[in-house]
This record gives sequence, C-alpha cells and structure tokens, in this order.
Amino acid sequence: MFYKIKNMHKKILLFVVICFSFNIAFSKNTPPKLVVFIHIDQLTTNQLQRFHHSFSDIGFNMLTNKGAYYTSTYYDVFSSYKGTKLATLYTGTAPSTHGIIGSSWYKNNTQEESKAFNFHKTNDYFHPDSGIINYPKFYCSNITDLIKHNSNEKSKIASVGATPEDVAFDGYVDKNLSFWFDTSDGNIISNADIDSNAWVNNFNNMNFADIYINKEWTPIKDISKYYDYKKEKSKKFKYKFNKSDDKYRPYKNFIFSPFVNTLLRDFAANMIVNEKLGQRETTDVLSIHFKAKAFNSNNCETFKMENEDMLIRLDRNIAELLETINLYVGLQNSLIILSSTPNNYRKPQSLENHNVDSGYFSGKKACTLLNLYFMAKYGQGKWIKGYKNRQIYINKKLIENKKLDYNSIFNDACSFLIDMAGVDKVISENTIRNMDSKINRFISIQNNYFYGRSGDIFIELKPNWTEEIKNHKEKFIIPAKNYSSPLIIFGKDITPQIFLNSIDMKQLAPSIAAKLKLPKLNGANNSNLLEIIKK
Repeated sequence: MFYKIKNMHKKILLFVVICFSFNIAFSKNTPPKLVVFIHIDQLTTNQLQRFHHSFSDIGFNMLTNKGAYYTSTYYDVFSSYKGTKLATLYTGTAPSTHGIIGSSWYKNNTQEESKAFNFHKTNDYFHPDSGIINYPKFYCSNITDLIKHNSNEKSKIASVGATPEDVAFDGYVDKNLSFWFDTSDGNIISNADIDSNAWVNNFNNMNFADIYINKEWTPIKDISKYYDYKKEKSKKFKYKFNKSDDKYRPYKNFIFSPFVNTLLRDFAANMIVNEKLGQRETTDVLSIHFKAKAFNSNNCETFKMENEDMLIRLDRNIAELLETINLYVGLQNSLIILSSTPNNYRKPQSLENHNVDSGYFSGKKACTLLNLYFMAKYGQGKWIKGYKNRQIYINKKLIENKKLDYNSIFNDACSFLIDMAGVDKVISENTIRNMDSKINRFISIQNNYFYGRSGDIFIELKPNWTEEIKNHKEKFIIPAKNYSSPLIIFGKDITPQIFLNSIDMKQLAPSIAAKLKLPKLNGANNSNLLEIIKK
C-alpha cells in the first residue's frame, strides 16, 4: 500500500483542540501505542523562538504550545560527535558508561583504531551506500531495548535517516526496519542482507528522489520577510541539486537539500501505515532523523535565510507527519519526543569583528609540536600514537622502553599544551582516574572518560574556539562546545508547560521508561523529569 499525504490541516487542528481540551478518559493509565523520536540535527531553541511567526499552528508551534517544552537541554559530554549524544539520549547515561566516547578511538595499548560506526559495504566503489550496519555495542541498556524486551520481542522498533550513520545509534533497532537514503539510485534501502518488503519496493518505484531533485530551491515565502534579509538581500537565493557527475553516487547532493526531509517524511508516513506501527497490541517505536542545516557546509551560521527557509519547510513536514500519526494511531495514543543534536556556532571571523577572542585550533599541529618537544627533551621516537576528539594518545610502550616515569611525561605534556592559543584546560587520564568525585570544572571530561578507549591527555578549548580537522582535501570545522538544545515531549497525558531551567538529556530515557512502566535502565541514575510521568 502506498500512502500519500493530503492537506488536512483543519482536521488535525480540530482534533488537537478536542483531544487536549477534554483529556480523553479512555486513554488514561495505559501506555502509548507509538513512541516517535524526531531528531533534528543542528536545531537550536533560538531558531524555534526566532522563527515561530513563520511556522504553522500544527507543526513546531503545536508541539511547543501543547507539549512539555524544555528550552535549555544539554548533553554534558566532552565529545561533539552526534553518535555520542544519541547514545546518551537513548541510554540515559554518559559515555563513561555507554562507551561511545566519540567517532573513533585507539584501543588500549595498541595502535589499532576503532570506530563507533562501522558499515560493511557490499561494493565500496560501485554502490557505497549498500551494506550492513554493524550496530555499536552499548555497555548498558537503552530505552528501545527495554521496550522490545518488555513486549516479549513483539514491539516493532524502526528508524529512518538520510545516512546509515544516522540510524546506527538509536539504541536497539529491528534490522529489517532500519532505513536510509541510497545516493546511488535515489531509493530508500535497508541492510543488504534483508529482503525488501513489497511496500518499500512500491515506494521506491514512485521515484520521489527524481521528482525532488529536479526542483529548484527558492524562498518558500516573500524573501523580504526573512530574518536575515537586510544583511543578505544582495545575494541570490536560488539553488539546484541536480544529479552529480559522480556516476556511482549521482544523488549525493540531494541529502544536503531541504527536500531530503520531505522524502524521509514520506517514507516514515508509509512505514506507519504499512507496518501498522502503533496499531497493534504493543508499544512500537519510530525514530526519524531530519536536518535543520542547509548544505554540506560547516560554516553556515544559525540565522542565514537558507536555514530559516529549511526550517519553514521542515515545519510543514512535521505537521504532515503528525497528521499521519493522528489518522492511523491517534495523537492521544502517541508519545512524540522532539530533540536535537546542535553544534551551531558563530564563525571566528564574525566574533573577532565584535572584539571577542576566538580562532581555530588544530589538534594535528598540536601533536606535531608536542612530539618535537618530547624528542628534544627525551630523545628520538614517535611519542604521540594518535589524536582523536581532542584527546592525545601517548606512546606508552616507548615510555616503558626508555624507562621513564609516566606521570612526568603526562605533566610535561599538560604544561606544554596549556600555553597553546585557544586551549582552556588540559588534564591527564591519570588525574581523571584518581578524582574521588565529579568536579564541576572537569565534569564533561569525566563523563566522557571510558577506560581502554579514552586518550591519555584531554584538551578543552576556550568557549569561542573551534577545532579544525583536515581530511584529505576536505576541511571540517568542529565546534568545541556543546550548545543547549530544545526538547519537546508531546502527546499522551502530557500537560502543556514551558521549562526555562537547564535539563540534562540523561534524564529523558529514564523518564520515558517510567512513563511506559518499564524496568529501570541499568546504566542511568534514573533521575526523572517528574512533570511528564506524574500522570
């Protein structure tokens, strides 16, 4: 069955008014039939507030007005890696417990590099998006794992995103219900060892990617009404995402367009209908990964016209997704969780124009200089084993062979690195391990420390400094700080409220477990958001 979304804005708005005004009695004290995680990469609370007048009444604004809206949530972790944050969200605990400390790390006392995300491609050259996800192993339980186990394996746990890496960190996901976009042929695909369902083939036969890729991206409203219009009115706002010259990945530009969100929404709606998510006796889960950031660019700032336009379009996508949930499950039988993994930042150039200290830090250069310093002081050798996620791995075997003192080496490294431009704090692994309790000044580093994976030296940058990493010909800009983000919980038995106080995202998963009357998560401290579970 192929499901096409129609315009039913008036119907869904009327339903919401009735549902939340009279608080339907029959739904009390029963768990929701469908839990939907809407993850929006790079979304900030400031954007929701700044652009709210451009949104409809049945998308973002309905969620913020009718749900529990936390305006300032944060991931108290050292890593900026999206997978680390998602693992924290689903497990309710820090990387020091769940083990995903960053995108990659070196195994203890070896030169072997391990990656958090592993994807076994069936054909790396001709079909790079086709393969099998090797789902990362968490070292504790997670909320989707609990839901599946508590249902005697009957619950369906599904996920869809633009890339296989998007869906890899959603806790437990049914292998046959994990989907992503294929840049080779424009289809939505799953793990290569899974046969496609008939409805998936029918969806792909509609060739939506070909329809969307031929569209021009122009302003969706009067361009003079955009927030940044006065600053950018001289520039052209007209883009095309035609098939690329890469004959093996002709659709690779499509995932950086606003239309990828529309395609994912279409597919998610069809999954709800055809897999009967939320329409069976158990609680099902659907995770959807949208994008709030325009282009494959790390220097797009928060309020560019393109980003505002992308959010207006995403608002409509979310409204239509809620329409589907309402029609087939009922919003009163669903729990919608909207979260974000923001890394937005202001460019150092713009900060410097306002006399704010900022700049770029290169970990590779820092390691080169540190190695030269060690060679001058302790003799020739490769003293630095590697660098990952602002962590330096020191060659302990070389220290042992030269019969040097570990603590002296680590202290020298910290003293040398702290004088570098942009460095705020430097701390060694030994110091972290010997701390008796959490210390506010180093709590994000302590939360990210996992023995056997973490580096020997941690470097924390000053607030407005950014890490620069060169990978072959591409240059990636990684914000050093984790920014506060919105969290919205909407649906079954949720009282509309706005919370301005800061909330640790580790509180979300234990709260969902409590609301669904599940066992406690074994890695979390089970500190709950009491306001969403009191009913």
